[in-house]
Amino acid sequence: MSSAFANVPFAAARKWPRVSGVVCTYNGSRTLEETLRGLRRLEYPSFETIVVDDGSTDDSAAIAERLGAKVIRTANGGLSSARNVGAAAASGEIVAYLDDDASPDPHWLHYVADTFERTGCAAVGGPNIPPPGGVVADSVAHSPGGPIHVLVSDTEAEHIPGCNFAIRKDVLEATGGFDARFRAAGDDVDLCWRLQEGGHAIAFNPAAMVWHHRRSSIRGYWRQQRGYGRAEALLERKWPHRYNAAGHVSWGGRVYGESFARLFGFRRSRVYGRVWGFAPFQSCTRPRRACSTRWRDSRSGTS
Repeated sequence: MSSAFANVPFAAARKWPRVSGVVCTYNGSRTLEETLRGLRRLEYPSFETIVVDDGSTDDSAAIAERLGAKVIRTANGGLSSARNVGAAAASGEIVAYLDDDASPDPHWLHYVADTFERTGCAAVGGPNIPPPGGVVADSVAHSPGGPIHVLVSDTEAEHIPGCNFAIRKDVLEATGGFDARFRAAGDDVDLCWRLQEGGHAIAFNPAAMVWHHRRSSIRGYWRQQRGYGRAEALLERKWPHRYNAAGHVSWGGRVYGESFARLFGFRRSRVYGRVWGFAPFQSCTRPRRACSTRWRDSRSGTS
């Protein structure tokens, strides 16, 4: 049995590319330890963990050093600047960004690296799923404005959130890195659009999953949404052709998330198949007549 499962989900002897996991933090000590312990549980054979402390006033850097991460301290320059600092220090050919309030599945990097090798894409993302976090955090998780992906198909994305964002280092450098004007949000959207304009593909793997905490207080959620609003204004000024007359982004793909369904009262869950769930039900595996014939034969004792 052990030999049969030795190569599941990937061959044990496979050679994997080196990955640099980068966590950017600003006063994130409340959740940073959970994030770094999650990275230490990764089963990926070749990776490093880099923590960029973006001018924190708490003990974030001390936590990262205690847990064995490579720590880079900088003056507070904002999220994009910290991401670029982390990429510059990365020794891996792939840079995988993880938020300081997220924790990866143990096979996260296996699925990320496998997707890069199979597809030849420039960037890879996956789901970010909120763990149970209490009444407020669960309510925030079901509210609009969360970090959600936009998919063109089951395997190709138009946008992947920065909390679970992996990119080839050479492509990131050639694209100019993250735009430093986006200090708290919007950096991932801007980079995805620049990648696509440069002819690069962004892949999505639903198995490359991370757990991602949502805000646990109304005040925290309100501050986050204000930051998102400022970032949205910057994006609209930089990318006016991507916004409609009402000031909303005109996505070409499908926006995934629960908040929209709940907002309009669609609470019943259904599972559909195929691309974007266009198949209303699973296909039959055998004709119904054959099933009923065998059932009658078994009752009559005939074969």
